Amino acid sequence: MENKIKISVIIPVYNTVDFLDTCLDSLFLQKYKNVEYVIVDDGSTDGSLELCQKYAAKDERFVVFSKENGGPSSARNLALEKARGEYITFVDSDDFIATDAYEKIDALLTKHGNPDVLVFGANLVPEYAKQGMYDLVATRDVVYESFTPDALLKEVGARPFLWLQVVKRDLIVKNDIKMDETIDLGEDQLFQMEFFPFANKIVFVSDKFYYYRWLRDNSLMKKYGENATKKLLAHVNLIDKVFCAIFTDKYSEELKNRILSWSIFFMWGDLIEMLEANQVKIASALVKVWEKHNCNSQYDNLDVWGKLRYNQITLMGIEDKDKKIEEYKKEIAKIKEEVEALKKKPEYKKILKQQRKENKLCHKGWEYLKTHGLIRTLKKVKNKLKYK
Repeated sequence: MENKIKISVIIPVYNTVDFLDTCLDSLFLQKYKNVEYVIVDDGSTDGSLELCQKYAAKDERFVVFSKENGGPSSARNLALEKARGEYITFVDSDDFIATDAYEKIDALLTKHGNPDVLVFGANLVPEYAKQGMYDLVATRDVVYESFTPDALLKEVGARPFLWLQVVKRDLIVKNDIKMDETIDLGEDQLFQMEFFPFANKIVFVSDKFYYYRWLRDNSLMKKYGENATKKLLAHVNLIDKVFCAIFTDKYSEELKNRILSWSIFFMWGDLIEMLEANQVKIASALVKVWEKHNCNSQYDNLDVWGKLRYNQITLMGIEDKDKKIEEYKKEIAKIKEEVEALKKKPEYKKILKQQRKENKLCHKGWEYLKTHGLIRTLKKVKNKLKYK
């Protein structure tokens, strides 16, 4: 290949022959020349490898490797070793890319002074997804001149989909970052959490270059989506892996604190919807991970909501019902003390008057507890009667 390779596109392939033509055609039809398509067939048995080799025979931008089946992370790691471009980006073999995507991406990289990371948006195929799915791929236009945890943990597009990002290869190579081959759910997020903090400049754009086939029958997303308990236990395993990677000297204390907060909110919403038996199983597994990584030492750095939900998950994980009741009583007593302290503040009457308009029972903690239960009581007391 005569032209300098600016972008290496990594495509892991495993038994996706029904969609592969569309994917490879979208790459073949790109007019942009400073690109290579690094395809790793991960032991396909359905003719996918032969199809990839046909494209390589007619277009030198396609480079095909074959290996025994080891999972998408294994295939991506091999592709990372073989890639030669200044930048790395990803395409899943059942998805496809927009016309002239890489020409436009190159122009954006040049416009923004060749940042370490560029993040773009995606379209959904088919289009009748829930709004939450659209929100996950709807990026905004914003530039981070240096890394902050917000770029990783708040910006849409930073997680969980790796194919929304274009990353300088040196950033990955110099920091010896590889994909974890022992997990098959959340490996993208783990990889992103490891490389994002090393980026000096991160650019998010609202342009949508990717087409994500979110409803494929054999996809991992669908597989785990049908078994909530299995999915959440996989998430606990992911959190453990993230802590092992991030809770090291390479990363800042601020990031570690934010990662703990992420782990709480990542799990809490799903946990409260679980049946009690499964809830205990998952919450206790998460608490063990927190204990393993000494997360209690970071507890004071959490905000009010983080502490509240950390405590709730800890209580959910207690198997002994009598012990759980005693712990609930302690938590209620703690809240009652806080309410009494608030009552002594001069601004309390003003706050109370305002809150009575919204809910006459708000200040009557014990009556509210009997009516609505602990969780809503904690919300009302700590959120509505705000600290001054």
